[in-house]
Amino acid sequence: MRIVRQPTLKSVSTPAIALVVIVADQLSKAWAQRTLQDNPRDIVEGFLTFRLTFNSGAAFSSFEGLGSAIAFLAVGIAVFLLVAAARSERRSEWVVFGLIVGGALGNAIDRFLRGDGLADGSVVDFIDVGFIPVFNIADSAISVGVVLALLLSFFQTAEPPAADHETNDTPTAV
Repeated sequence: MRIVRQPTLKSVSTPAIALVVIVADQLSKAWAQRTLQDNPRDIVEGFLTFRLTFNSGAAFSSFEGLGSAIAFLAVGIAVFLLVAAARSERRSEWVVFGLIVGGALGNAIDRFLRGDGLADGSVVDFIDVGFIPVFNIADSAISVGVVLALLLSFFQTAEPPAADHETNDTPTAV
């Protein structure tokens, strides 16, 4: 008889959230590159426009030309947060870490796949709301994750550990 451990909610939550962010980000960027090449689209007149841009730097086009360093830093942060999520008993942290990991890896994928050298590609941005620099779904996930993390740190209450049925590490015979 072989003993197999059932995956726990804790072990799949953060990677699943990250994967959803990565897929949505990459699909939306592919759409933007196909559709918006020479044709920005006004979605909400005077407020929301889809406009294709490329960013070789970090947030708000800072650190231009440091894309390779940013890509490797993003991968390192993602690994660190995945380990932190695996050690955390707080469901809210699993969500926060999943959003940030997904966003970091979504933009890192651009840097690794959209350039000529090692991780020197530019990030595809296309969401333009006028009063902040153009961004993408990965940027949004990172921003929401960071805001949630800050809110959680200010309003931290004792969150009960996940219920036994959600973190069932009981071996199952197969």
